[in-house]
Amino acid sequence: MKKFLISLGLAALFVGGTLFAGKTALHTVSDFANRENLEKTTLVQERVQETISLLEDLSEDPYIRSKEHSYQEKAAYLTDKNQQENLGYMMLRILDEEIGVYREDAESSVSNLGSRDYMQKLYKTGEVQVTDAFLCRG
Repeated sequence: MKKFLISLGLAALFVGGTLFAGKTALHTVSDFANRENLEKTTLVQERVQETISLLEDLSEDPYIRSKEHSYQEKAAYLTDKNQQENLGYMMLRILDEEIGVYREDAESSVSNLGSRDYMQKLYKTGEVQVTDAFLCRG
C-alpha cells in the first residue's frame, strides 16, 4: 500500500508538473504572440501617421495650393513626387472642391468620391479620415 501511495504521489507530481509546464508554455507562446501583434500594430500605426503627415505637408505645398496650375498638372506633380522621392504609394491623386478625382493623364476628373460618407465628413469637418482600402476608377 505504501508503494501504491508513493507511486500515486509521484504520478500526481508528474501530472501537476506537466500541467504547470503546459500552462507555462502556453503563457509564453501567448506572450510572444501578443508582442508580435503589438509590434505589427505599432508598425501599422506608424505608417498611417506617416501617411497623414505626408498628406498634410502636401496640402501646404505651394505648387498644390497654387491657383495657377490645373488639377491635371497637380496630379502629375504628385505622381512625380511619389516616384522621385520613392514614397512607396501605388498612386497619389488630387481632389477638387466637388470631390472629383484627378490624375495626370486626364484634363477632367476621372471619378468622384462625393457619395462616400467619410469624404462628406472630411469636407464638412476637416477632420482626418482613415478608411479601409477601396477601389475607385481614378
